[in-house]
Amino acid sequence: MLDTLLRDVKARQELLRDLLLDEEDFRAPGFAGSAKPGLGVGKLVRRIADTLSFNHTDVSLRRGGPDKLFAQLRRAAEEAGVFVLVLGDLGHYTSRIGADVFRGFAIADPVAPFVVINAHDARPARAFTLIHELAHIWLGQTGVSGDFSTASPKTETARVEQFCNDVAGAFLLPEGQFREAGDHFDPDDIEAAHTCIERVARQWAVSAPMVAWHFRRTGALSAAAYQTLCERYRKRWLEEVKKGKARQKENEGGPSWHVTRHHALGQALVDVVHRAFQDRSLTHTAAARLLGMKAVTVPRFF
Repeated sequence: MLDTLLRDVKARQELLRDLLLDEEDFRAPGFAGSAKPGLGVGKLVRRIADTLSFNHTDVSLRRGGPDKLFAQLRRAAEEAGVFVLVLGDLGHYTSRIGADVFRGFAIADPVAPFVVINAHDARPARAFTLIHELAHIWLGQTGVSGDFSTASPKTETARVEQFCNDVAGAFLLPEGQFREAGDHFDPDDIEAAHTCIERVARQWAVSAPMVAWHFRRTGALSAAAYQTLCERYRKRWLEEVKKGKARQKENEGGPSWHVTRHHALGQALVDVVHRAFQDRSLTHTAAARLLGMKAVTVPRFF
């Protein structure tokens, strides 16, 4: 199913690329493939932050929680020329693709770069995945990303993944900005670490597993304590997913299909398709292909 999703998104991306190249005033973003891993984590973080016009060291911008942070970063990425989609199936809930299969993937095209975030991953983790995939685009490397790892990379692919993880970690938790007096704990003290992790995650609007991973990467947390906390956070997340499903069954209301579809596709993609559709340079069928819906639904969707 992941292979099918990849082929589907790649086909949409190629069609969108052609649409953009036909627009007279279109200018391709210049950052795709502009960096190398040798550039260093800090410099790439600054390049991404500058392009997004987002001060990643300002904790006041994290007010509102993980959803608001992701929305801000997504909007900034789309304004910079990246199309950010949130997808987790092949168009129906029966084809659900879990976060254990993929967390995100990037198409590092210089004209129409794409980022896809797994809709079924924990919401606080989406900002990390987005920055991780943006790092892939800056490196000019298309690929699928899974969960972050603390193991030493043994292949070039693993080294790139670790580099992109480090970029996302440094972007979302700028070193020296989030540690306060009293935050220093024994590497094996699980409860003290947990208390600190929860505070940092809440203050900086990121996921607790991401903070734990950062502490493990910097040596502040032992391997055994890290594994114990990861299992604790995984159980908590599974319980939250279970409760969320129960709430959905109880509540018949909620956003319409058109609203949820708009969120999944992103404003940037919808805008380009809408312009081409209004100009009649895009047929109902082609628009439907780009939007992932039936042709008869397109006019009503817009």
